[in-house]
Amino acid sequence: MTTTAFGLRYSTNVGFEADFGGRGFQLPTSIAIRSDGVIYLLSRGKASTAQVVGIQKVTRDHDFLGQFGASGRGLGQMVGATSITLDDDENAYIADESLHRITKFDYDGNPLSMWGEKGSAEGQFDQPSGLLVQGDTILVVDSGNDRIQRYSLDGEFITQWGSLGTGDGEFNHPWGLGQDSSGNVYIADWRNDRIQKFTSEGQHLATFGESGSSEGQLNRPADVAVDPEGNIYVADWGNQRLQVFD
Repeated sequence: MTTTAFGLRYSTNVGFEADFGGRGFQLPTSIAIRSDGVIYLLSRGKASTAQVVGIQKVTRDHDFLGQFGASGRGLGQMVGATSITLDDDENAYIADESLHRITKFDYDGNPLSMWGEKGSAEGQFDQPSGLLVQGDTILVVDSGNDRIQRYSLDGEFITQWGSLGTGDGEFNHPWGLGQDSSGNVYIADWRNDRIQKFTSEGQHLATFGESGSSEGQLNRPADVAVDPEGNIYVADWGNQRLQVFD
């Protein structure tokens, strides 16, 4: 696995800092893009900026289309949101590391259900982070429990894999995840400074990355995505950069 000579050109930016609601964001943590190009941006906010906590709907052309979700602990509310993803019907799923749960919203932003509680048993979470829909199931990175859990889209537990460690298939506070065109899953193994690749069933295939700041090295990778050509994009959080691997 090597870094790739790859050209990215700045295009535009959307949004601005906002503390009291409106068109801006506060501590944006994750995005998902609908089939019509509408961008869902997860504005995590904080206790002093509760009005901007939720999912902001914007377009690349700087249109602000509203917000759904809110600060709080009830259905449709959030405290420490970490990730957003969409299913094929464009229902939205939000992971909340503070409330240790997943919340599901419909296309119009109405909350449908939520599941999860703090713990280490099947169906429980400790700081859920990355989310990935695969067909009629959803993968959840259960960061504090150093594992990946799979659920139905209605929140029924199916299976899990992973444990704390440094070996193949083991994790130390994993965070983001992505998939390639074959359905293989890539996990940003945050505290181990590496990316791990698995089959969709959780069989380990490969590992790349090591601690450091040189080309190809990682410092707390936070997320990973794969494009249709197989290029792997890694948010190298601790090094304040994006790296692309072939």
